[in-house]
Amino acid sequence: MRILHFDFDDLGYPDGGGQARNNFEINRRLSHRHQITMVTSWYPGARNVTVEGIRYLRVGGGRFPWNHLAYFLAMRRVLKTIPHDLVVENFTAPIAMGFTTLYTDKPVVAFVHWLFAKEMAQKYHLPFHWVQNLGLHFYKHFIVATPYFAGVIRKHTPRATILINPIAREVRRQRSEFEDNYFLFLGRIDWHQKGLDFLLNAFALAANKTSIELRIAGG
Repeated sequence: MRILHFDFDDLGYPDGGGQARNNFEINRRLSHRHQITMVTSWYPGARNVTVEGIRYLRVGGGRFPWNHLAYFLAMRRVLKTIPHDLVVENFTAPIAMGFTTLYTDKPVVAFVHWLFAKEMAQKYHLPFHWVQNLGLHFYKHFIVATPYFAGVIRKHTPRATILINPIAREVRRQRSEFEDNYFLFLGRIDWHQKGLDFLLNAFALAANKTSIELRIAGG
C-alpha cells in the first residue's frame, strides 16, 4: 500500500521532538510491507532522502510563521501529484489541520498529537480555534495520543472512529545512571501544551507524602 504521511516536524528539524520520533518508529515498522512517503517542512540542511525504507519529501520553507503557511499550501500539490492509497495527516500548529480530506478521494487518518488552537489563538490573537473546531468535522478517522484528545474530538464529531495510539502507551524502563530518586519532566517548558499545570497540581497533592523531588528540565 502507498502511504502518504504529512507531518510538519522531522527528527532533524531544530524543534522536532516526540511527535517526529513517534512517526519514525511507526513508519519504520510499516516500511517493510508498505511504500511510505513522509512529507515534512523544509528546514536548513534538509534533503529529500530515504531512511530505513521511508522516503522523505521536504516542502515549503522560509522563516516562522511563513514556513507553516507554505507547508499547508503545499499539501494540495503533493496530494495531486503523488499517487497514494492512504493519507495520514499529523495535526500541527497553529490551526491543527491542513484539510487534506478536501484534496483526495482516498481514506485519510488524522494522527493527533496536537490540538491546541485555542492556546495559539490566545497567544497570537487570531481565531485559530474556530478553524480547528470546524476542521474536525471534515475527518472521520483519528489516532490520538491521549484520552483527553479523544474526548475533544468526540465532542465535535460524535460518529468519528478514534483509536488511542498503542505506541504512545508503551513504557520502557531503563536503569538510571544517577543514584537519586526523582520524578523528571524533560521537554519544552510550556504551561498548556505540555501539561505542566496538571503536573504541578498533581505533585502538590503528593509532595508531603514522599521524599522524592520533582525536577523540570527543558527549553
